[in-house]
Parts: sequence; C-alpha cells; structure tokens
Amino acid sequence: MCDRVSQPLANRARFVLGELQLLADSHDPIKRERGRRGLEILNQLQGSRELDLTIHDASVEDEEMTIDARLVRTAKLLQARLLTNDSALCQIARLQQIPVLNLHDLSRALVRRWCPGMNSNSTS
Repeated sequence: MCDRVSQPLANRARFVLGELQLLADSHDPIKRERGRRGLEILNQLQGSRELDLTIHDASVEDEEMTIDARLVRTAKLLQARLLTNDSALCQIARLQQIPVLNLHDLSRALVRRWCPGMNSNSTS
C-alpha cells in the first residue's frame, strides 16, 4: 500500500529523545507510559521500510530555548513539516510559515458527521 519514501520523511532533533527519556523515567505513571510509548513508536518508525527516520543533533545554543521553540526552529532549518496535537505549537508554527498538521484537525476532518434524522447504518 505504501511506496518507499525516497527522501527523509520524519526528522527529529536529539532533544526530542531527551524529553521522551525524561518522561519514560518519570515517577508519574501516566507520564512514564507516554514517554515509553513515544520511544517505542520511534523505534518502530526507525525500523520501517516505508520511511527514512533521521535523528538530528541539536546545537548547544538550543538548550536555552523551550521545546516548542526548538521544534519550530528545527523544522525551519530542515525545511520539515510538523505533526502535532498541540494547538499552541500549531499556531506558532503557522505564524512562522512552517508547514504543520494538527492531529485534532485531521481527526475532525476524518470523522463522519452525523445529523439528526440521518440513517446511522448508511454506507458511503
């Protein structure tokens, strides 16, 4: 179904790995599970034949910036797209002309609209 992507599709800076590791080591069980799941997904993406995943190193000056600022800056430098469920990050990226897809917008677009009076078992 998917053709192999010839250019890197997913680009992430190393600071994302650090954030996921902090979450995975958290004492909060919800944060810990989210961090572990994020690392698991990155491992699956790295082994995928459908895309190339490249882990980029961030420069030392990035340590002073917020994670959102680093993501936007890295996306701009790499001419990459952002995929996020963070509405604020989405707005910041759009203001800086970074291509971004908000997962909430995507899910709303894919959900079938149901209106009163519609037959709920209709097919399209």
